[in-house]
Amino acid sequence: MTERRVVRAVSVPTAVRVAFALTLCVCGIAFVGIVALYILGLVSGGLGGVEGFIASLGFTDFRLSILPFLAVFILAAVVASAAVAVAAGVLCSLYNALFPLVGGIELALEERRAPQPRPAPKAPPAVRPAVAPRPSPPPASPGLPRPFELPQRREPDGGGAPRPGS
Repeated sequence: MTERRVVRAVSVPTAVRVAFALTLCVCGIAFVGIVALYILGLVSGGLGGVEGFIASLGFTDFRLSILPFLAVFILAAVVASAAVAVAAGVLCSLYNALFPLVGGIELALEERRAPQPRPAPKAPPAVRPAVAPRPSPPPASPGLPRPFELPQRREPDGGGAPRPGS
């Protein structure tokens, strides 16, 4: 069964908070990436090449330092997050004001049904496995033991003298 619902209003404070938090999260991910790239450049010696290139452009006193850059990045991230939050608040207010004229957003929701249990697959009929017949043993030669049999222990003929310990 499909149910149709209309979004009549959007909470402006909630939208502002969510937009601000999501933008700060994206900026935090970028912050971690920038620090990781700086550390990789520092370890690999790539920062010296960048500083040399910028010095060849005429900026002889340029030194690439991460701390002033990160301070500016954090400030820019907070300002950008605030701007995105304000834009989200304006859009939510605009939606709430235009709802009576336009009719809002209509959502079609379907009710979730419990999955129907599938019938168990039928087992194939039991078939006896094919067994190869055992080969018959070869005919026994007089003096040789049969295969898979231990030879019989023969007593030496010693003239009937008793063995010690018996």
